[in-house]
Amino acid sequence: MTPASFLGEISAAIRTDNSNFLLSHLNPAVIERFGEATCRSFIMTIHDPTASYVVVSVGKPRRFAYATPGRSTVISDVVPVVVHATRSGTHFTTTLHLAQSGNPVRYSWFTNCAELTTQFAGTYVGNWNDTTFSSSGPISVAITIGGTGGIGSPVVVTFSLGGDVFGGSAPPPQTFTGMVGPSGLSFSGTSTFFGNVNWQLTTNGAFTAAGADVPGGNVSSFSASGSIAANKLSATFQISLLDGMTANGQMNASKN
Repeated sequence: MTPASFLGEISAAIRTDNSNFLLSHLNPAVIERFGEATCRSFIMTIHDPTASYVVVSVGKPRRFAYATPGRSTVISDVVPVVVHATRSGTHFTTTLHLAQSGNPVRYSWFTNCAELTTQFAGTYVGNWNDTTFSSSGPISVAITIGGTGGIGSPVVVTFSLGGDVFGGSAPPPQTFTGMVGPSGLSFSGTSTFFGNVNWQLTTNGAFTAAGADVPGGNVSSFSASGSIAANKLSATFQISLLDGMTANGQMNASKN
């Protein structure tokens, strides 16, 4: 086994969606950091029929700092490999790192298994617009992901609205807690302003939110759906009123 032949097997596994091969050849430090369930969920999302790695040069084994947000581990006997890579049809040159061990030599690879969830962390600031009643105001959504970002890591979402919200004054910032699951981020909770709330954000950026039994006022429930992509949040929402009417609108925000 050589770095070139191993990367040939890795790229073939990505092209053919062979998640079992990719998982079994992850470096143990990756599994230890994120857990097998998180890494399996991540690997199932990286299928790419165009994946290819052509080796340009292979360095000597050395110590390598395997770093992901908030944590770094130094690993011995890691070979730096410069490759011409193709991913999602795009060609570029990069350096991959392969740990070697055993006799005969066995290689393993590194990745950030929480990358698809931690990319959404940050504060999104913009505006909401009720197209039914022609009202509007500012919006801020702050998403914080704790731990490694793997399955079971805590999530905190703080939701702030300005303007005439639900036909009345703006509420104070509302904070909800949840966790990272196999399919993305989720939380549920009760707010004195929004009522019982459920929120889901999948690893591909699609999200839904719903609030039932909104306390007080003229609103009975609300729902929203949209996406987070390229550091932008966009969504449509619908508000159900106690008199049977509905109001519709849009939200748009960008990550600071």
